[in-house]
Amino acid sequence: MYRLSEKVSIRHIEADDSYWAFDVQDGSQYELNETAFLILAGLAKGAGLDALGARIAEEYGIGLDIATRDVDAVLTNLQELGLLDTEGES
Repeated sequence: MYRLSEKVSIRHIEADDSYWAFDVQDGSQYELNETAFLILAGLAKGAGLDALGARIAEEYGIGLDIATRDVDAVLTNLQELGLLDTEGES
């Protein structure tokens, strides 16, 4: 189970409609696309893979199987960037 790392803060900047993740420990900044932001925001609220897939499928009008596959790929990328923890890590 993935979760948003405690060292990460996410923001939607409405003035230019951009999405960002900030590592508050090392100062790294990551510009996100809307999908990655929705996934991180969902994780911050405790959503699991099924709920995230359903949210993305609904938001973009795609099939649940495609949405779940896409969510899984985004989660893998976000974990590689150090923005996520997995169950049991902190």
